This record gives sequence, C-alpha cells and structure tokens, in this order.
Amino acid sequence: MSARLGLRVCLGLALAFLAVPAWAANFTASLDRHTVLVGETVGLTLTFEGGSLQSNPRLPAIPGVQVATGISQSMNTSQGPDGKMTTVQSYKFTLIPTQAGEVTIP
Repeated sequence: MSARLGLRVCLGLALAFLAVPAWAANFTASLDRHTVLVGETVGLTLTFEGGSLQSNPRLPAIPGVQVATGISQSMNTSQGPDGKMTTVQSYKFTLIPTQAGEVTIP
C-alpha cells in the first residue's frame, strides 16, 4: 500500500516578494497535481503578473516536504492591443513529500 500526501497552496504565499503594491500585480500559486505518493515529485509554480520581484522567492519550511535545490524561472513581456506592456514572471519549485498526510503550504 502506498502512502499519499495531499498538498494545498495558500495564495498569500509570496505577496511579500512584490516590489509594487499588491493591488497593481496579480499573483497565483499552482501545483501540477494535488495528490502524490511519498517520495514522488510535484511542481509548485509561483506566477507574478504586472509586478517584479526584488529577489527570487524562497519558500518557508514545510513540515513533511523537502524542497529540491534549484528554481526554474521564466519571464515573458508582451504588448497588448492597447499598447500596454505586461510582464509575467514564473518560478517553479520541485517539492518532494517525505511523509504521508495532508500539507498546507503557508
């Protein structure tokens, strides 16, 4: 029998990293799946639109979850039909559950 770990993301995770007021930017956090087996990997992506970060985001300690070293990051800037420039920054972390149970990522 396999032990499973349920993961949930609290959307307030990284607003402290924004260099602009929170009302001027959008932030989303998403997992590539919500249920994983202990020892499997799951991706956590933090996406910031309309703001920029002062530095790379860091996750707090998450009991029962190991954060793999390295962050995958991307930035995309586009111009809308109204001429407005929009920048989207994404950071992907790899998480590895080390024990069974439900975890809320603060």
